[in-house]
Amino acid sequence: MLIDKGFKKFLYNAKTGKNEPTDKHFISSMVNLGYIYIKGDREICFGLSEIHKPPTLIHPRPRIRVTREIEKGGHSFIAEETEVMDNSMNIVLEEEDNELILESLFDSEIEFEYDLTTTT
Repeated sequence: MLIDKGFKKFLYNAKTGKNEPTDKHFISSMVNLGYIYIKGDREICFGLSEIHKPPTLIHPRPRIRVTREIEKGGHSFIAEETEVMDNSMNIVLEEEDNELILESLFDSEIEFEYDLTTTT
């Protein structure tokens, strides 16, 4: 979708310290951690972020607020998560339209909210 919107895909080359154009699509902690999509002054980074998690949108991220119940030490807590957590970003990637996600990356007025403490 980003390529169709005029973004160009790059890999960061740690040896040269530069972004290099690529047409490959393989994300691995052994090869590369992600891709950078660039269009003008806009950059979007997608790849590996947190250990034991799938590739996700790294930067920029939309505003996200997730409320969930967490069990810890035999007690139940209500936790508020933001876009900092990969789990929150992955909910947005699963639930929202790609066009809206792209728009939200550069519009701070858009916020995604999920209350996972209730069942529907």
